[in-house]
Amino acid sequence: MNMGIGALGPFNHASATIGRAWTLMSKNLGNGGVPGQNYMGSQGQGHSYNNLCLAEKEERLPPGWNPFHVQKGFKPQESVVSLFNGWSWSNMGGFESSKDITIRKFFTNNTQCCGATIVLDPLVSDMLQQNLGYKSKEEFSQYLRDNVNMRVEDFWGVPGVTGGGRGGGSGESPLEQAKKGVEPYASWLKLPEGAEIPVPRKVAVNIIVTGGETNAYWQGGTLRYLASGSVDKWR
Repeated sequence: MNMGIGALGPFNHASATIGRAWTLMSKNLGNGGVPGQNYMGSQGQGHSYNNLCLAEKEERLPPGWNPFHVQKGFKPQESVVSLFNGWSWSNMGGFESSKDITIRKFFTNNTQCCGATIVLDPLVSDMLQQNLGYKSKEEFSQYLRDNVNMRVEDFWGVPGVTGGGRGGGSGESPLEQAKKGVEPYASWLKLPEGAEIPVPRKVAVNIIVTGGETNAYWQGGTLRYLASGSVDKWR
């Protein structure tokens, strides 16, 4: 599988075949392959033809950064396949070596209720480890969970925030608690449109490193991790 230049592109036979096979299975076995009947994507996009399929460039992980499958409890030498699903994916482009603002801004109004996954070129992971001091994937993932804010109007638009049953131990929604003066919701409700509030994510940010090291690029989306499985026994 390709883990170098064009890792997420159509240039590698193995990656393209696996991605296309999974697409055919998910459409046919998942009963979602007839536009207008059980596929209702208004515009559609290329991932509907061939799912994203990539391999992690393990030999270029920074010191202290474990491969994704090792993070999930597998041995380093095992061959493991992991599955994700979600709603969106974006090519984000360059990364500034002195700060992580680009990644934080991307997740500002995403991943509140869904998953989160980013794919970093090795040049980006090097910057995060060497220039910004993140000693592991877990450390950077936790930082994003704790420090990515959300615009106040988007928070109050999240399903469940204004309705019942999402207020933690009280059983009341954040909006119901805000109207009763419960903090921090009461203060958040008074904030002007465009203000940002610190809403810690409940979902982990999955981090995968791959790419040809020609540009310090990264991609990301609201993809949720589902499961992993060893494929060694099938060899």
